[in-house]
Amino acid sequence: MHIAYTTGKILNDGDVGEVYETLYPARKEWRNLGMKLGLGRRDLDNIEDQYSTKGAGRCLEEVVSMYLNRPSLQPTWQAIIDALKSKMVNEEALGVEIEERYGEFEVRQDQETVKFCVESTPIHNKRRFILYTYRELETLTRWNFSLKPYLALKRANQTLQTVGT
Repeated sequence: MHIAYTTGKILNDGDVGEVYETLYPARKEWRNLGMKLGLGRRDLDNIEDQYSTKGAGRCLEEVVSMYLNRPSLQPTWQAIIDALKSKMVNEEALGVEIEERYGEFEVRQDQETVKFCVESTPIHNKRRFILYTYRELETLTRWNFSLKPYLALKRANQTLQTVGT
């Protein structure tokens, strides 16, 4: 059982409109965003040559379309978030907003014991993550699952309630 906070869904050409609309506030950074997403300099130069007279929004649309149409880049919201938060693009607030909007908890069953991913969970989602995990583990303990992770989570939840996070 592995519980993690993820924004790793693979995106495709059908997501162009949604991704473009979401990234529109960062349109002036279209070139840097394209570079951080793995588009080549030649691609970005072509976009600039063909669309720069039509504005930054149109250039961003082409970057998004090109990015989503390259399966080899494995386009995900997480890659977009990482690019936005990079020093080159410097759109941290938009990255956090996307994380909150598209992030979800993923539960995978496998041979491992429960791994807690609280450290990798964004600060603003830690409480939600812990409560979700707590509920999942509560269900598992009914199936005679090890109580150690359950008790650790219960203590963490009590601590968060005390602190008022």
